[in-house]
Amino acid sequence: METQTKNSKKKEAGNGSVLVAVVYLFGFMMIGILCGIYFHDFSGGKYALAMVGAVLLAYVIFFLHIVLHEAGHMVCGLLSGYGFHSFRILSFTWQKDEDGKIRLYRYTIAGTAGQCIMEPPQTGTPYLLYNLGGILANGLLVLIAAGITFAAGGKGMLSFVCLCSVCIGIAVILANGIPFAGSGNDGRNILEIGRSKEARDAFFMQLRGIVLLKKGVRVKDFPKEWFVQPKEEALTDPICTVPAVLYCNWLFDRGETKKTKETIDELLTWEIPLHPVHRQSLKADAQFCEILGEARESECEKYRDAEYLKYAKAMKTYPAFARTEYAYQRLIRKNLEAAKNALHSFECACKQYPYPVEVEAEREYLRIVTEKMDDSSEETT
Repeated sequence: METQTKNSKKKEAGNGSVLVAVVYLFGFMMIGILCGIYFHDFSGGKYALAMVGAVLLAYVIFFLHIVLHEAGHMVCGLLSGYGFHSFRILSFTWQKDEDGKIRLYRYTIAGTAGQCIMEPPQTGTPYLLYNLGGILANGLLVLIAAGITFAAGGKGMLSFVCLCSVCIGIAVILANGIPFAGSGNDGRNILEIGRSKEARDAFFMQLRGIVLLKKGVRVKDFPKEWFVQPKEEALTDPICTVPAVLYCNWLFDRGETKKTKETIDELLTWEIPLHPVHRQSLKADAQFCEILGEARESECEKYRDAEYLKYAKAMKTYPAFARTEYAYQRLIRKNLEAAKNALHSFECACKQYPYPVEVEAEREYLRIVTEKMDDSSEETT
């Protein structure tokens, strides 16, 4: 029975991501149908040009819906008593720093096109309007586009553009609003936070942790009461896994490498719906702990599967991945050229990363690698 439950969790988590992708695919397929309706009189090069234009238009509209979606979160967050923290589209992030100034940073979270993070209010735990904000904003644009199409009688290029916006807008609403199991989307967050105190605590812990980082507080100095040994049965949804990930980060920042690796290894064997970025970040930290410990290449390779390598490449603006790659190439593979490239990536990432306190921590980890290199040299001598 326990195995069946675990497999069920894994299947649900995988299905959530697949269903979200299917919804988006359906939206773009609808645009293909619109092309057939609006361009049926076209032929040859003119038809090909129209189709290329329609594809480009679809991506532009999708981008606008993403911007509007995140803006909706921001507006509804402000209405709920939240404070502005950051607004990211692709790799461009506008963040309000501790001095009150808004600065532009560059970093990417693989698998996400945008993100709006708000500082939660000091009292209360309002979550509904903030999480609904993006869906409401997309819905408003869909209604406006549909109204324009109706007013134009469904004819002409303006109607075509507006109908494309309707199709993509509906896809964005469904992909973010339907609470697919394991998806971690807005709808799922609302459902889980509404019915689970653990999910609600995890949601606000994540936001408050980001605020502490902005204020220059390292993870190891976060409130101790946040950190408890995770239990598998409590990690039923992506949002509920956040405290478990933070616990591993806390152990790691405290320098408890053996305990960190043991905890991460245990988490990775559990069939829990970890967010892909969290899963790969944990692999990077576990790998780093192994390098500082027994430094077994075979053990490091256990974490360096195709999925990890893909994310590590996509997340090159995160110092942690470059830090681990440098340590791996320098101390395990003894590949000086690859280590040099990883160090360059690390420095580039640090220049753009929005949390100086995390950069400080990453440089400290890198110094530990240098110390281990020096110790190895002395032993060889």
